[in-house]
Amino acid sequence: MLLWADGAKERNGTAFDWSDIDGKYGPDTTYAVKSWQKLYNSRLGAGLVVDGKAGPKTLGAADASLYADGGTVTFQGWKHDVTFKRSGGKYYLKVNNSRGWKLASYNTLNVV
Repeated sequence: MLLWADGAKERNGTAFDWSDIDGKYGPDTTYAVKSWQKLYNSRLGAGLVVDGKAGPKTLGAADASLYADGGTVTFQGWKHDVTFKRSGGKYYLKVNNSRGWKLASYNTLNVV
């Protein structure tokens, strides 16, 4: 979701989009993470290693765009915002405040 929110690119040069979010860390995700790392380095001087791995330094760079507000956390991306919450032991997300909450897990994204 964070790759999509910031407008990272996939291998064919197009934006990482909804159809690319499948819960699997495949070649398009690796390329998009590299794209995102380059973007953060150029915009924020983050000094991230561009290796396609979402390790502690890469995820730490994303922390700068997280904002907590009344039980939710919002990632304010350069293209889109994504809000997360936990309720009843489950995780949910909402995009740009224009869609309802969606149940999220590591390998599924279902409309709730």
